[in-house]
Amino acid sequence: MTEDQTVEETPLTEEDQKAAESIAQAAAIANRLIANDPRYIKLVASMLASRQLYAMCLYELERLCEDTNFRKATKQEDEPDLELPKKLPWEQLGMLKEILINSAAVQSQQPFDENALFQGMAETVFPWMQSVVALHTDLQAAQRTKEFRDREDGRVARKVAFGVKMFELPKERDCFLVARDRPIMFVGHSPVVRWLIDHISEHALEEGNGVDQIIRLNSGGKPKFNHDRIAWLHRDDWAGITADNSAFQERYKNVISHQLHDPADLLIVDDLLHSRPTPHSMVVTTQVNEAQKKFKRWAESAGCLLVGCVQLSREIRDNDLNTPDFETLRIYNTLRVVYANKVTMSGEFYYQVFVGRSEVAYVPAAEFEEYTAKKIITP
Repeated sequence: MTEDQTVEETPLTEEDQKAAESIAQAAAIANRLIANDPRYIKLVASMLASRQLYAMCLYELERLCEDTNFRKATKQEDEPDLELPKKLPWEQLGMLKEILINSAAVQSQQPFDENALFQGMAETVFPWMQSVVALHTDLQAAQRTKEFRDREDGRVARKVAFGVKMFELPKERDCFLVARDRPIMFVGHSPVVRWLIDHISEHALEEGNGVDQIIRLNSGGKPKFNHDRIAWLHRDDWAGITADNSAFQERYKNVISHQLHDPADLLIVDDLLHSRPTPHSMVVTTQVNEAQKKFKRWAESAGCLLVGCVQLSREIRDNDLNTPDFETLRIYNTLRVVYANKVTMSGEFYYQVFVGRSEVAYVPAAEFEEYTAKKIITP
């Protein structure tokens, strides 16, 4: 049929018109009776309940057929084992269900005594319903729990990527994938670390990177990248939070959880030092290590990857990597230094950002320098 062609509607005959009007009037009467007359309300409610009871019986029939050992169930006393399998073939099982259902249908059409019906409902059906409803409730709850656990296990097993090459592996894609069981720690000059955090936040939420929800503890300033899948905690709300073992969980329950659409896949702590109480006698590396450990315990229970960052007031130096303090950080974390080299391309200034030995991006100087912080803690 072309766009120019139309379907001509056949006009209703006078008889059809009268029938339609009669049906509409009957429907209006029915609606008013159900809305206003308690007798009809109870009648329809009872009809509805009988239909729902029938549906419950079909559900129980399905369950019984799945649970029955037909070889034992059909054996009579002093009778040798029948040549029946424990489970019937699919086609034969369907026949059995139809026979049982049709048998009940035939019996229901026979004359019956309403008093006997009521007595049977009270003495047999209602107690049976009570036990079956309890059983179905438990089975359905167990099924929901299993389905949730399976989904959660699958989610936690899913690796995360965020646009940074973390490893040197034969397959290029595998170089970007990070398992959730070992936290990551980025250390570097504050501007480049802050740029990297926004880069991670943006790329992690791309399709196929294993992240549906991010929790980010913001260290201050307006982030360049924002998204409704990022749950934020303002700088003032997590200052010194790792001084207490339960403080972050409380903040999660009272503030963060209300922002979440799904379970968290990635927890980003912009500045681990900010989570420590100050002043503190510990050296900086010990402080960030202790903070990372506490966030790690929470991240493990939540099934998310932890990315903790250390923002320095200076550029990272080559000799920093060989100190015992850095080696301590490597024991519990996938540790990567973050730095940037200023370069010129086509007469324009850029910052070439590196994570470890891997180049991440060339960032225009004007964009990069927006991340310069006014107040930075020096280790």
